[in-house]
Amino acid sequence: MAVVANSCVLVAPAFGWAAACARVAARCRQRGRAERAAAVRHPLPQPAVRLRRGIIPVTAGLVLVGVAVFAAVKGLDGVRADQHHADRAARITAAVVGRGEESVRVRTDDGRRLTVDASSPEDHRVGGVVTVLEDGRWRRLAAEPYDAFGWQLFTLAAGLPGGSMLLTGLLARRRAAALRRAPAPILRVLERIDDDGWIWIYAGDDRAARSPVLVGRFTADRTYAGEPGAEQGDDEADEEEPPVVDTRLREAVMFGSPHEGGELVLATTGRDGRPVVIRTTGPVRLPRPGKGPALATPETATASAAMGPQEPSAAAASPRPCPRPCSCPRRNILCAGDRALWHARAASP
Repeated sequence: MAVVANSCVLVAPAFGWAAACARVAARCRQRGRAERAAAVRHPLPQPAVRLRRGIIPVTAGLVLVGVAVFAAVKGLDGVRADQHHADRAARITAAVVGRGEESVRVRTDDGRRLTVDASSPEDHRVGGVVTVLEDGRWRRLAAEPYDAFGWQLFTLAAGLPGGSMLLTGLLARRRAAALRRAPAPILRVLERIDDDGWIWIYAGDDRAARSPVLVGRFTADRTYAGEPGAEQGDDEADEEEPPVVDTRLREAVMFGSPHEGGELVLATTGRDGRPVVIRTTGPVRLPRPGKGPALATPETATASAAMGPQEPSAAAASPRPCPRPCSCPRRNILCAGDRALWHARAASP
């Protein structure tokens, strides 16, 4: 049974590592195909330059990792102190005369009665003989060395989530920095927000909104939307009147590689028709098969009639031809410049 358990422990990480490598390779293919199909690069709009995602996970991860390190150090200090006392201690033979929940009572050869801590007192029968190590006021059973299990459990409980959060935050910061560092690939797309606050991205000519290709959470830069320093009167009106979610399909320019887990920026329009820049607050995902936006009322007008006005943008260049012939089964839906979104979805493992 021990061999089987050890084999499972070794095989499980191997499968996990293989799956992680497959996902990383697929995302690399997604990025490459999307960037080749976009064929246009442009710097991010100015309000979208500061991407702060990842700060909170990095901070929380550092705190938890610090707690884990502290627990590990305390556990090692306990082991060293116990070994130091054991090396100097006198070995005393004693008879067990009683047992408690976490201790045993013994009588030494010179008639002293001692109570010694024991993690497993049931292992020492009454009337049996045990060896006690004694160094001044410090004493323990020779058969039960210091157990750092509590500190080890504390280290795992803080270190595993802390390491995961730290890695996630650093990856988010790295992706955000890569998006700012150089002109990003751009594509003309369509976007729609649903009643749950998720933004769904469609190919540039999927005006019927039949097949979403990416979904994620975004936040807006209100200063770019023509609303610098919102007036207090408007804020009070917004508090009294519940916000209305405009679920119409809108044209947008997407900055960044459209792959699962990526960082994206959208230049689009708000409910009032003014330009607005929105950026991801979490990694974008591929929608589940058959999953679509949650809309309270079905669309009654055609998508082309529901399009909000779009301000001209320097990045809103016309779609470029696909760099090589495309054999997508949905070629009648995706135009040449926006087929990268279909390629990115098909490349997902």
